[in-house]
Amino acid sequence: SAFSALAGSDLEGAVAVELRGAVELLSGAFDLRVDGTGQEIALGVGEPEGILAGETVISALAIRDEDGLRIDNMQVEGQEITASGSVALASDASRVQFDAALREAGLINPALSGPLTLAAALEREASDTPWDVEAGAQLPNIAVTLAGQVGRPDGGFDLRLDGVAQDLELRLGEPEGLLAGETVIGARAVQDAAGLRIEDLQVEGQQITASGSASIAPEASRVQLDARLRNAGLLSSSVSGPLTVAATLERGASDTPWNLEAEARLQNIAVNARGQVGLPDGAVDLRVTGNAALALVNPFIAPRSVQGMANLDLRIQGQPGLPAVSGTISANGLRVAAPNLGLALENLSANVQLSGGRASVSGQGALSTGGNVNLDGSVDLTGPGLPGNIDVTLTQARIVQGDFLQTVVTRGDISISGRLTQGPTISGQIDLGQTDIVLTNSTTGAAEPIPDIRHVNEDRDSRIARANAGLIGQGGGGASGPPLPLDLTISAPNRIFVRGSGLDAEMGGAIRIGGTTANVIPSGQFELIRGRLSVVGQRFDLIEGSVTLQGSFDPYLRVVAQTEAGDVLARIIVEGPISNPELTLTSTPSLPEDEILSRLLFGREASSLSAVQALQLVDGLSRLAGSGSVIGGIRDSLGVDDLDLTTDAEGNAQVRLGRYIGENAYTDVQIGSDGEAEASINLDLTPNITARGSFSSDGQSGIGVFFERDY
Repeated sequence: SAFSALAGSDLEGAVAVELRGAVELLSGAFDLRVDGTGQEIALGVGEPEGILAGETVISALAIRDEDGLRIDNMQVEGQEITASGSVALASDASRVQFDAALREAGLINPALSGPLTLAAALEREASDTPWDVEAGAQLPNIAVTLAGQVGRPDGGFDLRLDGVAQDLELRLGEPEGLLAGETVIGARAVQDAAGLRIEDLQVEGQQITASGSASIAPEASRVQLDARLRNAGLLSSSVSGPLTVAATLERGASDTPWNLEAEARLQNIAVNARGQVGLPDGAVDLRVTGNAALALVNPFIAPRSVQGMANLDLRIQGQPGLPAVSGTISANGLRVAAPNLGLALENLSANVQLSGGRASVSGQGALSTGGNVNLDGSVDLTGPGLPGNIDVTLTQARIVQGDFLQTVVTRGDISISGRLTQGPTISGQIDLGQTDIVLTNSTTGAAEPIPDIRHVNEDRDSRIARANAGLIGQGGGGASGPPLPLDLTISAPNRIFVRGSGLDAEMGGAIRIGGTTANVIPSGQFELIRGRLSVVGQRFDLIEGSVTLQGSFDPYLRVVAQTEAGDVLARIIVEGPISNPELTLTSTPSLPEDEILSRLLFGREASSLSAVQALQLVDGLSRLAGSGSVIGGIRDSLGVDDLDLTTDAEGNAQVRLGRYIGENAYTDVQIGSDGEAEASINLDLTPNITARGSFSSDGQSGIGVFFERDY
């Protein structure tokens, strides 16, 4: 407006003012009545936006005579604010009084809400004496009083502040419930020739208590604060118990940096900071030491969890920020559990070395199921998405998946590279040693799968338990994160044993895993090396066998045994996920399963079986349904890789035992009921060339070199 330059601020809106009364020019006395009306006024002096919105009416009576200056009947009426007051200024005694009401305190500060009332009175005995102040403010759940003196001859003040709040919510991101119930605050502020002092600062609430003091002076300054939070669970569900913080700041002169000593404690967690702040350009020089429970991160990685303590020894030098941080974060004796994967790392030691905004990471530990894990790498903490590379090495790591899969990772080299928070790539090579796949069920005579269960009125603890077990969605509320690209090769040239329900097969090969963790795309398979299917003393050699991955880490099995039984060509097929494969019997010409099995076992129709043979047929069907194998139990107790009971052409019983005696050497021994024995050794010189030797108890022996290749 036209008066902005005169007022020295950006004025807005429209104002109409009327003055009535008398003025004596020589003496300066006056008696004036002031009435004014404003529309959408903005004074541009930092007043809250909208406080003078709409129409504002102002009136006052101003009188100046030999007794001094008086302003009586001062009134302000507006859309958001109303106020009244009076002023009496004289050389012997003066008084200022006003009352004001604001319809919505949020205009002053978003952390406040509801109507605000203010009342204040200032008095002094003479023009050279300080003002005595009494003031108060009232909100729906806050009451504050201020009393003391201002305007001292040295320009200082001495004020006492007291306040009471009920269920206060500041809306500044404080934890919910931090200021629940009644909170009482009190403090005294004094400024004189010695400087500024804040004394007897006290905060008392249901959850938080604090006390402190401050002394600010040109020669020396000191600030001290002690605070206690009754339940740290308000900050994170992974911690509990009281949290205490103590801090002291001191400096010798106003142009010197502050010396800081601070300590925070929570149960058996303690962090200390010592050094200097307020260096030129806002730099700091601090050393931070202590320890912290890594369980603090569990809510963010659920259903995975970490147990143990991390030790801190850090230095912060320069402008506050990651590039200024150096030192180490170390931990020993950690336990990391991933229940959704059935894995846990125990006695894990880890070390993070920080320097120049980069973190060098190293660690080693043991799998709870057996074997070792080592990791090494680095992360750029200042780059977008935290670019980095972490190498993980597995040695002799035993992996167990339920009761149907056990394997040993003789060597695994896995790399996690890229932006670690934005979907890094997981790549590498995994070499498997002996792998045992146990078939425990088939659909022939097996129990029906448990149907989906609908949980009614399920409590929170039960749902969290099912989520952490991987039975529903993502466990524990942890974020799943972006899908991770995969480029892994799983290699197992041999010794993948598939056993159970009469099946005994060895496989080998390699599988490449691509796609992402959200859409696994495997290629390749483990193929049959040797194997058989046994049913009640009858053995059938396998003609086909494979184990593949089909978008899941529950391997998919297919094996086929074929034989001629009289005029019937019969096939026994085991196919499906390892956790629940299906067994089927087919034949040419097509026959019912019990008829096929009768032909396989006894070479005759089921209707012509004797009572004993019928019982053997029922037993054979039961074994195919997954009731277990006596032979398998003997093989495990003997500690061999292969055990087979057979009969020769004359019906004499024979037993054959096989075992790997090295990475590429396999030996088996065959013993007949007549006492004769034969032993052989197979030595894999290359993937395609095998040396074989044999000798028997009757003095016969042989040796040969064989070339084999699949097309």
